[in-house]
Amino acid sequence: MQTDTSNTYAAANRPNLLRDPNISTSRSKQDMLNGYFDITAFQAPAVSYFGAAARNLGYGPGMVQVDLSLNKKWRVTERFGLLFRLDMFNLPNHANFANPNTSMGSGGFGAIRSTVASNTGRLLQFNMRFEF
Repeated sequence: MQTDTSNTYAAANRPNLLRDPNISTSRSKQDMLNGYFDITAFQAPAVSYFGAAARNLGYGPGMVQVDLSLNKKWRVTERFGLLFRLDMFNLPNHANFANPNTSMGSGGFGAIRSTVASNTGRLLQFNMRFEF
């Protein structure tokens, strides 16, 4: 929560958890991003009371990263060789979304509005090296 209802001069308090906030995963991607969990499962505690919700309930959808590297080496002579290498990062081109907004009272409570900072699109890198 963004307000101190416990009157303890804390920066923020936790809300009360009324029921399981998890929603079925058989929804469209846009529905999942607009509301990752049920925001009606949370309630502000009464004045001078602490909320009963756990501290870390706002975990996001997780991260999927598949990288692949292929190498092939050819011997030209006993002394010389040629090495070809292909590196593929984020091979399935999967978007990795950040955690949802867990600030009760803010406009985007329960929504996911960004991707993970290290998330990039599919990246291919070709290398050819002459060895001697």
